[in-house]
Amino acid sequence: MTVTSDLLTPGRLRRVRALDWQDVDALSPELTALLEELAADGAWLGSALENLRHTPELRDLSERLAELDKLVLVNDADSGVRIRLHRFRQGYFDRPHNHRFTFGTRILRGGYRHTVYGDHIEITPDFDVSQVRPTLIRRESAGGGYVIGHTLVHSVAAEPETLTLTVRGPAQKDRMLIVDREQGTSWWQYGVQQEDPADVALRRLTDDQLTETERLLREQGLIPG
Repeated sequence: MTVTSDLLTPGRLRRVRALDWQDVDALSPELTALLEELAADGAWLGSALENLRHTPELRDLSERLAELDKLVLVNDADSGVRIRLHRFRQGYFDRPHNHRFTFGTRILRGGYRHTVYGDHIEITPDFDVSQVRPTLIRRESAGGGYVIGHTLVHSVAAEPETLTLTVRGPAQKDRMLIVDREQGTSWWQYGVQQEDPADVALRRLTDDQLTETERLLREQGLIPG
């Protein structure tokens, strides 16, 4: 189902559907400009959160993980694009991983330590975890952002209550790589379509959890009071 008509103006929807997810060079300036525009539009963000509260299709896609909330604000089935708000709660960090999709991010509040390990396009059964070594470590701060391709391996360690806006493209593969460098192991994680629906339901955001995030956004002046 496409859940966009009430949230994206025709002009924004055309821009979303025109994004070239196969060419990061061409994608980066267009996606960066769109993210900057959406992040600065507090009225739009507030409306998107209210729409999420009352839209079962978006609620089913949103989830609360151990220290991370993923709120799906827009799901455009025609293009495979989703716009998400991420709330990194207390103590969030992750292992090196790539993604099933290319995406762009804009930091709204807080920040994190961002470690890049390089591009790993083909992962074979004899993949050597020792190949995954940091090539860039930087701090990502409010007002900044980036666009990365789905083959890039990275990790983040976020400050409490960091908020980011993310626009992700259509899935370009059915699994992502996760690496545990300390244990010298790696494994695949698949999309939600291949998970047990009962497990997915346990991660579904509650009304109270949505209210927590809305309150945080209002306190930071990111949506109208």
